[in-house]
Amino acid sequence: MRSPTRPPWFGRLLAWRTVPGYRDLRETDYHGREYTIERLGRGLADQHGTRAGWHIWRQPEETGGIPGQLGGTLATTIGAARRMAELVIVARPPRYNQHGQPPTLLSVVAGTGPIPTVHGQALVLHPDHDRACVRVHEYDYSGTRPYLGTGPLVAELHATFALPAEPATEPIGIRWTVRLAAASAQAGPVDSWAAAYTALTDLLAREQPCPA
Repeated sequence: MRSPTRPPWFGRLLAWRTVPGYRDLRETDYHGREYTIERLGRGLADQHGTRAGWHIWRQPEETGGIPGQLGGTLATTIGAARRMAELVIVARPPRYNQHGQPPTLLSVVAGTGPIPTVHGQALVLHPDHDRACVRVHEYDYSGTRPYLGTGPLVAELHATFALPAEPATEPIGIRWTVRLAAASAQAGPVDSWAAAYTALTDLLAREQPCPA
């Protein structure tokens, strides 16, 4: 559901509805399709060979036409589950991190992303759900800061959403702008998370001190 005080971000893009008689189901419509998330208790999760929590039912093209297939666990709370579900539905990010590739937006928004090294600098990527951006920090090896591993701010990657009048039938556009914290340099907007991450690495390379 869209918030009047916070900018659009995953979890605030789509209209979710409850299913009468099924308190553990939520449904939404996006770009001509219906999507369902369901909360599984431990017993039902064991039957499906998965973990307890909220899951999204996968679309037929994702399962080779086999109906009734659950995706991985989204989250254990409904708010976080809606955020992750909207990310999967709207942005369709890769599910897994691959060596040499940018951390997937899925892992970054979930807060489980790897610690990439860019031009010799280890970075931590934290989602800022209230400000609709991803904060990039230096990795703090001492672990003395309030959030383990989070050092000084390096940059922010801001998302701008083009919201149609009817998301149920029209797609939502996403563009990213990269802004460095210690300089006026910025890049974008670009049309994908991968392009935004590449722009970040390019900006950081320009800011590296020249060798003597």
